[in-house]
This record gives sequence, structure tokens and C-alpha cells, in this order.
Amino acid sequence: MAETTISTASRFFEIAELLVVLRYRAESFWCNEPDARGLEVLAVNVRRLTAAITTTAASQPHEIANRLSAFSAAVETFWSHYREEWSGASRHHKLEKGKHIEPEQSYDWENYMYRASPMEDGHWEMIESAASSVLKALEPELRASFEVSKLLGGEVWPTFYNGQRTRDVELELAYLTIDFASAARHAVLALVDHLPFLRGIEVDFKSVSVFRTIQRIDALWRRIGNLLSDPRGAPGYLGLVLNQSACQVSRLGKDQTLGGAMPWGVLRILEHSGSDFCSRDMLGRAWGNALYDAPDLGTLDKVLSDLRKVLTPLGIRIKNRRKLGWRLEEMVIGSTAIRNDAE
Repeated sequence: MAETTISTASRFFEIAELLVVLRYRAESFWCNEPDARGLEVLAVNVRRLTAAITTTAASQPHEIANRLSAFSAAVETFWSHYREEWSGASRHHKLEKGKHIEPEQSYDWENYMYRASPMEDGHWEMIESAASSVLKALEPELRASFEVSKLLGGEVWPTFYNGQRTRDVELELAYLTIDFASAARHAVLALVDHLPFLRGIEVDFKSVSVFRTIQRIDALWRRIGNLLSDPRGAPGYLGLVLNQSACQVSRLGKDQTLGGAMPWGVLRILEHSGSDFCSRDMLGRAWGNALYDAPDLGTLDKVLSDLRKVLTPLGIRIKNRRKLGWRLEEMVIGSTAIRNDAE
């Protein structure tokens, strides 16, 4: 995948993120913020969003650039209308009445405020329409980047508009772990189809609470965004992330320290080989010229032993099969014994 494509995918991912946050804050501040502090935060959000759209438009073909310009203009129009309505007497009068609302009625009160807000009079729909116009003209990988970011972000920053705040609290966890998880998996798979370096991303929202589930969604959202910004940290075979500059190998949120050029070289060969076995000669390439610099039996065995100690806490073992060689495998949780030695 071309580096420029990944960079552009990262920009569209960021645009969707900024759009999601703007929507959430516009609702929240309208319903709760009495003074100008909310406007100041929103102004920064709007500037970042329009700047991201303008920067992206500069590198796009003429048709897409024009649609992005219309998208940016729709954001500016909404923002101008929002500021004007924010200062109106009607909103401030309602906020004063809201001070006397009992805590258990706060959700219904916010919903009432929201229904009379600039988000419900057609101006936000102009933004959505402009964004949809952009997406229709994009290449699949760019469209998928935007859609994944918007989908995941919508759960982290819930709004009335997308219905996240109107779901039955008792059914919330079931929705997040079944319906939303299915939608997220399909969206991420669509992205991986075009950006295969993300293939190690895991979509798993099974948890014991809504809060923990939202945390996992947020972590996935941030993880994909970070990898689009810097693909060097993308997980490889079995979800392993090799970061030699930091002397770390990571998997599923756990980090292990690994030092030395030879262990790194052997691990890289094993990881790149996937499910294929690596012969002693193949692993000897970690020492350079295998013909003259191949390690003796004891040296390679020592390196493999050290690697096992590093990988075991990550749930990975090094499997050895006589006449075939070595390969990485996921450890079976709950088995009576997991052998790392030769069979």
C-alpha cells in the first residue's frame, strides 16, 4: 500500500474524529453550558476540523477537492448559525429554568433543550449531506477510514442525533457486545481489505460493564488512528508488534523487553514466516551471511530459549518440529501442559 494512500486515509480518519467530537460538544454545551467557555472550545474544534478538511483537499483530485470545500463551507455555516442562536434569549431563559430540575429529570431536560437547538433545524443535516457527497467520490480505503472512525467515535462521544443517548440503559451492554460489535467488525474488515497492515487489529468488546466496553471501543479507535498515522506499529503475525527502537515486543496490550541484535533478528524471521516452519539455516540469517557466520548449535538454542522467556507472558510459544524447524504459535489457555521443547 502506497505511503501517500495511508497518509490520506489517516487524514480522513481524523476528519471523522473531529466531526464526531464537534457534534457531541455542540449538543452538550447547548444543553448545559451557560457562558462563553463552551463557545471557545467549539471554536477551536471548528477551526481544527475546517483546517483538516482544507489540508486534505489540497492533495485531492479536482472533484473531491470541490466536495471537500463544500463540506468545509457547511461546517462554517452551521457554526455561524450556532453562535447566533447561542446568544439568544430563548436558550438562556430555558437554562435558568433548568437550574431547578431534579437530577433524575436531567436527561429528559437535556432532550427537551436539544429538540429546540441548532442541531435540529436542518443546519447539521447540511454538514452530513456534504460529508456524504465527499464519501461517494472517495476510493474505498479512504471511505472506510472515515466510516470506521465515525462509527467507533460515536460510542465514545454519544449524541441524541445518532441515538446513542436514547438507548435503554439496561440493554446497553447487550447492544454494545452484539449489534455494535458486529457492525464494528464489518467496518474494520472493510478497512483491512484495503489496508492489510491492519490485519492484526482485534475487535472484541466483551466486558463486564458498559464503562469497560466503551473503554475498549475507545482503545480500538485510538489504536487504528495511531496506526494510520504511523504504520510501523501495526501488529503482525498473531498480533505481535515488534518495536526494536523501544526494545519491546507487544501483544494485546502487554509489553516485553527484548535486547540484542540476534534475538531481534530471529524473532523477525519467525514472525515474517507466519505459520511456516523455519529451518536452522533460515534462522541463521539473523547472523548475516549464513555461509560464513552461521551460529553454532548452542548459540541458536540459547537465543531461542531467551525468546521463549520473552514470548510466554504474551501467550506465544516457539514450536519445534524435527526435520522442519521452528515457528510461532498461540499458547492454548487451560491446557495441562504447553511444551516449548522439541517433540
